[in-house]
Amino acid sequence: VQCLDRRQRLARLDDRLAKVKAMLLGRRLAGKTPDEIAEEAADLPEGVRAEVVWAAFKNNDKPENGPGLVDLLITADAWDKVEQRETVQQLQKFARSGGAREVAEWATTLPVHQETTELFHRSVEPYFSESLESSREWLVKLPPSVWRDRAFAEFSQVALNVHHNSRASRWALEQIGDDDFKQEAEGWRSQWEKRTGWAGN
Repeated sequence: VQCLDRRQRLARLDDRLAKVKAMLLGRRLAGKTPDEIAEEAADLPEGVRAEVVWAAFKNNDKPENGPGLVDLLITADAWDKVEQRETVQQLQKFARSGGAREVAEWATTLPVHQETTELFHRSVEPYFSESLESSREWLVKLPPSVWRDRAFAEFSQVALNVHHNSRASRWALEQIGDDDFKQEAEGWRSQWEKRTGWAGN
């Protein structure tokens, strides 16, 4: 039993050391492009690779690398990191520094996954906040998909809460193809109507 305990302690120590080394490597790689980071981390075990990419992502000082680094996290099945608040913050930092449309377009390429749903909404939000008109033109060109419906729902929310434009919100809700999800999005609008005392259409 003592021998087993010792092995477990050593295994935990090895895990902690591996995580520290991964974090240090990730910090060192933070200034590189996603492709360069992927190449450097390619031969590492999956769990260690995820930690390296996560450390590079958190220390990234080039916002334009954010989407590509999230793609690397997804490739490494690091879903717990994909849904972190820090992930959203990094992407919105890029979006708000001139990359709003680029981030929105990238978001439509995300795999439809429980951990990517909130990330998607927060990734398209800055573009809709920036300009209802140009983002509306972009939206209508999206092919039918789960993300297209969710983009219209987010557009509706931004139209209400940022632009105070109930007509644009109503237009967006009418574009949602999935009836069940449309009902959910209508519920979000109903909450806004109750909160603001809105009595119009």
